[in-house]
Amino acid sequence: MKSPFKTALPHHRPRSTVAAVVEERRKFLMVEERGATNSVFNQPAGHVEVDEDFEEAIIRETLEETSYPFTPDYIIGLYLYKSPHSGQTFQRLAFAGMVDESLNTRLDSSIIATHWLTLDEIFQLEQDDRLRSPLVTRCIHDYLSGEQYHLNLCKSLLEHSDFSPIGVE
Repeated sequence: MKSPFKTALPHHRPRSTVAAVVEERRKFLMVEERGATNSVFNQPAGHVEVDEDFEEAIIRETLEETSYPFTPDYIIGLYLYKSPHSGQTFQRLAFAGMVDESLNTRLDSSIIATHWLTLDEIFQLEQDDRLRSPLVTRCIHDYLSGEQYHLNLCKSLLEHSDFSPIGVE
């Protein structure tokens, strides 16, 4: 007999991504990226690389895309999103945190510019269909609603982590 799970669940692998929500003086750090037909706006975000934990990924991505060193304070949420354009599913872990002064390093090649935008400006971009995905405003909404989860919610068992199984030192 065929398993009902194999026929009910399509074969897909969500892409693991991270995003940073940074607010300073009532403005949010955003990046303007090259899109398929025009530029789109997103939080600093990107894919988790091989042998990289979530915190390492968001620190790296924020620096590469904005030139700002990022310090995560807490997790806002974990989100699943399926792009209607590509059909690809994304798993996004969103962090809230602070940035230090810009290091003025070269930005990732897909980034046009960084911006500090007000909520009204971000909502206008949403109306104009200029956001990368609905995840942008959902993460900001949850951030403003006070969603907070401790950073130790995410555990790393990568070789460079400090995890040691019980009884092994």
